[in-house]
Amino acid sequence: MWQRKVKPNALSLALMTGLLVAGVALYASLVLAQTPPETSARQKEHAKLYHYHTGKNLPNLAASGTGDIEVGALTIGDAGLPPGKYPLYPRILLVEAAFRADLIAVGVTKSSASALTEDQDFIFTDWQLSLEQVLKNNPAAPVGENSEITVTRPRGTLVVNGRNIRAIEGAFLPFHQGERYLLFLYYMPATGAYRAVNDLAFELLPNAVQTLRPNHPFVNTKTKEDPQAFIGEVRDAVAAARERYQH
Repeated sequence: MWQRKVKPNALSLALMTGLLVAGVALYASLVLAQTPPETSARQKEHAKLYHYHTGKNLPNLAASGTGDIEVGALTIGDAGLPPGKYPLYPRILLVEAAFRADLIAVGVTKSSASALTEDQDFIFTDWQLSLEQVLKNNPAAPVGENSEITVTRPRGTLVVNGRNIRAIEGAFLPFHQGERYLLFLYYMPATGAYRAVNDLAFELLPNAVQTLRPNHPFVNTKTKEDPQAFIGEVRDAVAAARERYQH
């Protein structure tokens, strides 16, 4: 039986085109919603350092629901030294740490940039640290006072799909912009940056020293410990490490 072919009119074509465009836009929005913010080549390298296995894919969480997201983790710190008799000054853990660290410096935190870890289940932050004092220099890449270095560490806040995601490292208190820190750092040749660890990060307050590892079991700082005296002890620890291990 002969059937008449009906040609679509302008209105139906416009409707079909509109539906197609809307579908493409919806698909693109869903894909972009699950795409984390663009990261630099340096951040992509640093993202490989942190594996917390939180079981949470943060971009996927941000793509559904509303409100802020919080994810927590906890690092097990240094096990310390075996029992024995050690000199009281400089503290032996500072001597051991001085030997292992590539760079020990006092500096002030400036700008920061956060990004997702490689597993996309946690956040890390790269900080710019303006150096005031270099207590142990890195022979592989010497730095000077009044220069800046990049320090990477876990913890941070990031906006994904318009939602704030906050990652909390319970065993590593946060850095604050414009504050002063004494850090034992490990060099990352691939990016020229340094990695900070919770056991060996100290905030220098006006009249006290605060370890960034809560309830640090091995390096106890007195509530009112003089920051300048602490800096002097770390200098002595560097000298003691050189004498103890490099003969």
